[in-house]
This record gives sequence, structure tokens and C-alpha cells, in this order.
Amino acid sequence: MPFSVGVVCSIGIIAVVLASGLSLPMALVPSAKAVSSPVAMSDSVQIKLRGRVTPRCGLAGMADTFALDGGSAVNRQDRVSVGFTINCNTPFIYSVRSSGAGAMKLARASASDGRAVPAIPYRIQIKIPTDDGDLLQAECDGDRLRAGSGLNGCILDSSDAVAIGQRGEVAVIMLKSKWFQSGDYEENLQITLSVKQ
Repeated sequence: MPFSVGVVCSIGIIAVVLASGLSLPMALVPSAKAVSSPVAMSDSVQIKLRGRVTPRCGLAGMADTFALDGGSAVNRQDRVSVGFTINCNTPFIYSVRSSGAGAMKLARASASDGRAVPAIPYRIQIKIPTDDGDLLQAECDGDRLRAGSGLNGCILDSSDAVAIGQRGEVAVIMLKSKWFQSGDYEENLQITLSVKQ
């Protein structure tokens, strides 16, 4: 039976058309163009910012020497205070400890013949305002500051409060209830500011 052959493109398929009118698929043809997916567009974008501030504490502007009444020994109560700037962006512990006996001792004096070195007792006062408007206060006798007393010094706990750029004050009050031997008296205090754990 005579027949004729023609090539027809139909949706990517090459077909052979027989004279009988039947078509048989022969091969697939790849698409001529790649269709790209549309990108979603918006007239606003939301950006989330994240960061962390490291807990820090520090003191500034505090004198390293307390001069009580110009160094003279008089029979009355003397008080001297110094201010300082405190920067604590987290709850903190402020403590004062004595590296000596918790009293002002006569300089260059030593115990002899069973006699104690002359000493003048004192009291410590601490005041630190916080950012929320409270005033933290503590007051301790020198005995509490003494090394080995087991009382860990005069401690001020800020609880949950912080103090950023606040002006605090620490004061030393000499408790002179009697006459004392003349001379120069000394005491060493250690002030520590630490982040509350």
C-alpha cells in the first residue's frame, strides 16, 4: 500500500503521519525556553536586631588616702568621706575589708612588754544610689572588717538594682571615746566591687 511521510511538531513530540491517517510518536524534544518562577515582592521588610551587653562593674574618682582631721589627734569624733563614681550595668556587691586589725594603729609601733599597740577604733559608712532611685546603705564597725573575723567585711548587696554613672560615698568615722597616744595612725582598707553571681 503506497504511503507518504511528513513531520509534524506537536507539543514537543515528533510524529510520523501515515497515509492511513494514524500518527506514531517517535521522540521527545526539549523545551526551547526555560520558564523562571516569579519572585515574591513586598513594599516592606522586617529586620530583627539582636545583641548582648556584657555585665561590667567599675569605680572611678576615688582617692587612695583618707586624711582624718589633718593628722592631729583630738578628743572628739572625726568623720571624713570621699565620693566616687560607680558604673555597674548589672546587680553588684560592694565590700570593704581591713587588711589590718580593723582599727587605726600607731605607725611604727610594736608590741612590747605585753602592751598592745595603741589603736583607734572606727566605723565605715557606705552610700550608693541606684538607677531606680533607691539609696543603698551599710554601716559597720572596724571589728567586722578585720581579717580573719569570719564576717567578710562590710558588704553592700544591690539586690536586683544597677548603678550606672551614679555618685557614691564611703566615709570613715573615728570613735574617739578617750585620749590616745600622740603620733601617726594608719590602717589599710580594701574596697572591692564585683558583679553579683
